[in-house]
Amino acid sequence: MKDLFSLITLLLFFSTILFSQQQETIDWPSLADSPWPAFRGDMQCTGRSQFVGPKTANVIWRADLPLGIVDGPAIGFDDILYFGTNSVDTSNHNKFYAYYPSGEPYWIYETDSFVPNWTNPIVTSDSTVYMGSNHGYLYAFTLDGQLKWKLQVEDGHRFNFAISKDGNIYVAAGTSKVVSPEGEIILEKLILDIITDFSFSPSGDTVYYHTGLRGGNIKPSYLNAADLNLNLLWRYPFYESNYGAPLVDNQNNIYVFGADSSNPYDVGLFCLKDDGSVKWKYIAQSIAPQYAAPTLDKNGNCIFYAYNFGDRIISVNYNGDVNWEYLLDNQTDQMDHGLVCDADGTIYCGPTWPGYFYAISNEGELLWKLLIEEYEFDASPAIGSDGTLYIGLNGSTLLSDHKQNLIAIKDDPTLIVSDDPLPAEYNLHQNYPNPFNPQTVIKYQIPNEGTVSLKVYDVLGKELKTLVNEFQSQGTYNVKFDASNLPSGIYIYRLTAGKYSESKKMMLIK
Repeated sequence: MKDLFSLITLLLFFSTILFSQQQETIDWPSLADSPWPAFRGDMQCTGRSQFVGPKTANVIWRADLPLGIVDGPAIGFDDILYFGTNSVDTSNHNKFYAYYPSGEPYWIYETDSFVPNWTNPIVTSDSTVYMGSNHGYLYAFTLDGQLKWKLQVEDGHRFNFAISKDGNIYVAAGTSKVVSPEGEIILEKLILDIITDFSFSPSGDTVYYHTGLRGGNIKPSYLNAADLNLNLLWRYPFYESNYGAPLVDNQNNIYVFGADSSNPYDVGLFCLKDDGSVKWKYIAQSIAPQYAAPTLDKNGNCIFYAYNFGDRIISVNYNGDVNWEYLLDNQTDQMDHGLVCDADGTIYCGPTWPGYFYAISNEGELLWKLLIEEYEFDASPAIGSDGTLYIGLNGSTLLSDHKQNLIAIKDDPTLIVSDDPLPAEYNLHQNYPNPFNPQTVIKYQIPNEGTVSLKVYDVLGKELKTLVNEFQSQGTYNVKFDASNLPSGIYIYRLTAGKYSESKKMMLIK
């Protein structure tokens, strides 16, 4: 009986620990009930989506946004995408955008300034879309793009903003402001050298933000906690810190990058308790890039970018112990943005310089990567309600002819990854059934990761359909081909992967 009591006590102890680590989306009445209403997904800046993102690099469309995208998109009701621009517009009319999830424009609003619109959009429960311009104005739009009001909140500079539970807008600027949903300034507070977005505690009664300048030899940095009137409650000193928004978990622990004030070489990710004391810290070789921020999965694992003998994505558990590390391929794959994880814990991140965009499993294994080519990725990706991943790219702020830089990625339901043992050689199998009407399955194996294409041609060599065109890991794949719109006849399918290429014939009989 005593042993049984001890076992029950032990089980209750571990279940309590496990429960305390679990993370859920905080109810936030002022935010839209939509897939990604704010830049980091929520007002705790967790970067965690409630939806499952793509497990393959299947690009379903690309759109040309000539002025580039630096922050966003946010996703509102009906999965409408909202975002601003990266580049100056010589016509003196920069733009805000709303796009359908199909990649077509819903509405476009022209400002009366040439400066870009970097500030993160936010969609609220009262059907308002807030956007900000680098010339210091906050805009409020209806869902269909009608201007409700605009207000100057900064003197010609970029600013950031967040939404409190009661719908007030907290503007992070030299003179920070609290603005009502009607566009009236209800509070102003001078906060010197504020360098990040505001994040809110789960209860909504505390805001967190960084102050200071990068380079501790100039001025020290602080993580600050304040009440809703922006009165300081406490602050934790750093030698220096970056500009990434503080991440807040369900238990009101705060995760930030910084260098220890007592030892500037002690740099990495800090986890602070809600009283400003250090819970744990992960030490890396160098401080994170300017806008890097971690993400937190539903099990309480914190995932972040760090340079530690190479560019890495690192996962630590709730107590700061390392789960896994993934070494990125290229020295240019530095991640200067907030990471995002989906409902399964898959991590999505992209490079500051031209390189690869990555999807990494919750066990630290590469699922896929997509070549970004000549652009860079400076924002957080967003996941729609159907699992589509949206990423926006940009080049120079002077570049006004960006092309194919808004990308939508979604799993193809016709592509099935097999659980067969990993193959040692390339192999393209005969489709089955064959002959077929109108559907068949094409199986192939690849022994190495790389870009793979599978295309269907007629007997004259005319390309009819691309079934696969993406980066894939080593494995066995089954692809469904539907020929409902083709006449009876002989067709050719060709697999290309690296230097390997093979073709086979198949017969459609209707």
